[in-house]
Order: sequence, then C-alpha cells, then structure tokens
Amino acid sequence: MSDNQAPRQATLRILVVDDNIDSAEMMTMLLQTKGYHVSMAHDAAAALSLLALTVHDAAFIDIGLPGTDGFELATQIRALPGFGPSMQLFALTGHSGAKYIERSRQVGFDHHFVKPAELADLLAALEGAGPASHTVRSSTRSESQPQAQPQSRPFEREG
Repeated sequence: MSDNQAPRQATLRILVVDDNIDSAEMMTMLLQTKGYHVSMAHDAAAALSLLALTVHDAAFIDIGLPGTDGFELATQIRALPGFGPSMQLFALTGHSGAKYIERSRQVGFDHHFVKPAELADLLAALEGAGPASHTVRSSTRSESQPQAQPQSRPFEREG
C-alpha cells in the first residue's frame, strides 16, 4: 500500500444500533480498535437522525429495538434517497429462527448474524461487503439450545 493510500477501514463509516447500551458500546469500541469510523444509536429515531447528518457505509442493527424495530428501521434506511439502497445492513440479533432470517432478507438486510457473533465473521463481512457477499450467519440450534457453529448461505437482496 502506498503512503497516500488509506486502509479500507479508514474510509468506512459504520452505524451501530442497539438498545442494549453495553452491547452497543462494546461493538463500537471493537470496530473503532479495527480502524473504522463508528457512530452509535440506541433506537431507530436516533439512528435516522444520525443518517440525516452523515452518510454511513454500513449499519449493524439489533432487530429487537423498542418501538420501531430493526426490521422497520432497515425498511426506512433502504428508502432513504442516495445511499440508503446501497448501504450494507447487518442484522445483529438474538433471533435465529427461520422466520426472522427470512424477514431480514425481505426487508433488505444484507447479512443476518446471531448473537453472540464472532468478531472475525463480522469483520470478514465488512471487508467483503458487496453484491456477491450477501449472507446469513445463523446457528443450527433452536432458540433454547446451546450455541452451535454458525452456518452461512447465500442471501440475495430483491430488486
């Protein structure tokens, strides 16, 4: 890399949206230590306010937000003029059931990660962000079983 060529992380702006303050702060700190520019919000209204001020390249969104949930927030982000349709959206949630994964796909999430997600998997998805990398990361467990190794399968955005 030449001296005037910045690493990819330095150019990506990421939004973390989670009503669990500890989770949001931890995710923000982890991404910042990897060199990303990160903003944080704890509900959909705050997230949309941040997006009105600054264009972001990607967002990690908890599905279980109070009020306007993560599904609706993703729908609203996709409808934003300009960057909304191309922004990479990552569902980061405790919900691994097939209905949640399918709904994530339907509302425009590019990836579905089940908490606790591996940082290496999240970073790999960020680095591989693009049309060919739409994936679902979920476990093979039911909601009450212990965490199993994540499985990945294609996750294509409609339209």
